[in-house]
Amino acid sequence: MARTNRQSEITRNDILDAAEQLMAERGFQATSIAEICTASKLPNGSVYWHFQNKNGLLAAVMERGSQRFFAGLPKPDELTGTPRERFDVWFEANTQMLKQRPRFLRLHLSLCLLEETDAVVAEIVARVRATAIGSLSRAMYPWVHELHGDAAEELSKELAAFMLATVDGAFIAQHTDGADIERLLGRLHRSLVNEIEQPVVRR
Repeated sequence: MARTNRQSEITRNDILDAAEQLMAERGFQATSIAEICTASKLPNGSVYWHFQNKNGLLAAVMERGSQRFFAGLPKPDELTGTPRERFDVWFEANTQMLKQRPRFLRLHLSLCLLEETDAVVAEIVARVRATAIGSLSRAMYPWVHELHGDAAEELSKELAAFMLATVDGAFIAQHTDGADIERLLGRLHRSLVNEIEQPVVRR
């Protein structure tokens, strides 16, 4: 039984790997189940057995990608140093993760730009983005709270949304213009420092 479960998990991951690569390269709508099966060298029935349909497969691809991305980041409250130092370490780890997971990010952005979005796909995209904003907000909150007190929660959420929008743009610029994403994110970090550490005006 253990061997069967292990083989099932391998098959599932082979399908997810093929789906993530093809969907990132061609887009979700332009990628067929048959092409995914050909790429993974598995029969069509394997996809339907594990995921039921194409939307179920997409959900699994995005769920796995999101889990791997955020699992690769350090937990800010387990880092040492001042709140600002902990955020700096976390931000650098985030930058490196963005460089290491281009297929997942490319697929995510392609889904964001679909003109006609299935309700299931829209829910997947919304969940991934909400998770990202929550992670960004929690990472900077101790630093923001140290300087802005009661205004920290609102400001952290606002800056988290700004960070996510900037990361989206930086990733697109990297793939369309050959921009250095690490350099762009360095500018983002400096912008955050200026915003958070400027003379505090209590709201």
